[in-house]
Amino acid sequence: MKIGYIRVSTVEQNTARQDDMLKLEKCDKIFKEKRSGKDVNRPEFQKMMKYVKEGDTVVVCELSRLGRSMTDLAMIAEELRAKGVTIKSLKENIDFDSPSGVLMYHMLSAFAQFERDLIRERQKEGIKAAKERGQKWGAKQIYGTDDRAMCELFSAYQRGEMTMEEAVSKFGSSKPTFYKHYNKWREGVTE
Repeated sequence: MKIGYIRVSTVEQNTARQDDMLKLEKCDKIFKEKRSGKDVNRPEFQKMMKYVKEGDTVVVCELSRLGRSMTDLAMIAEELRAKGVTIKSLKENIDFDSPSGVLMYHMLSAFAQFERDLIRERQKEGIKAAKERGQKWGAKQIYGTDDRAMCELFSAYQRGEMTMEEAVSKFGSSKPTFYKHYNKWREGVTE
């Protein structure tokens, strides 16, 4: 079966051009939505992904209708390929079932990996630059979790010298985190 997928980014945009192209392609079923391609959790896209089965071909007017980044396209292509489903893009004249389409699939995968590697490299460089500027990195240090000040805070809370809200605020965390540390401290005191 030929399964068509139509997407435009906003409600104001018109799908007529894509409708016409997929009608000429004689798609058996068409999924259509007006959502940004940045999110792969699009309702009609998800329905289409569940609907397709081995031997089907997903037809799109252009590859950017499936996903906005190389990474997304490669993941979508891999998921469809694993199901035995091919992709046909009309604008780029690519049929992932042909030798040139298989080559294009591998190129997409390589570019997606390259994109991921570049992102990781930029993250590492950004972290290194932040550390060199003296910025703290990692989880926020909780109020004296291993020193005397923490013991004094927990003792004051235990004696009723401050409310739970005051203790949590001074500790600088959420209630569950405060209680986790408080209970560990109490266990250590009573042993």
